[in-house]
Amino acid sequence: MYRQWIRKNNSGFTLIEVLFSLSISMIILLNCSLFIKSIKPFDQQYTLDHSLQNSMATLSFELNCAHQVSYGQQLTFYNEDNEKNQVILDNEQLVITPGYNILCDKIEQVYFYNKDGLIYLDCIYQNQNYTFFIGSDYENKTEG
Repeated sequence: MYRQWIRKNNSGFTLIEVLFSLSISMIILLNCSLFIKSIKPFDQQYTLDHSLQNSMATLSFELNCAHQVSYGQQLTFYNEDNEKNQVILDNEQLVITPGYNILCDKIEQVYFYNKDGLIYLDCIYQNQNYTFFIGSDYENKTEG
């Protein structure tokens, strides 16, 4: 009988060992990146208050089906049920009427305008100026 002697090669890693070490490395890397991100200096200029973000998202949602929009210190529009709605500033609160749905408070000044068929809101919130794109109004598209 012919016997072939097979020399067992014990150098190297098995696939399971490589995958296990790779998963541990990824967990460590993820935790380090989160740690570095948490100790990074907080730059207030590039952060925006969540209540202001949410109120602009709500206002944008309200304007999805708006028509006959008028601009200025207050925003007047008709919704899909042809009900007249206004967005006004009342006692430093941005409010949608009818009713009294408060979108955001601590707003000092607000102005709505149309530029190229897009509805913008300029406001002063906690002593900082902000401009938001809040919707589209192609009925009153301005040339420019």
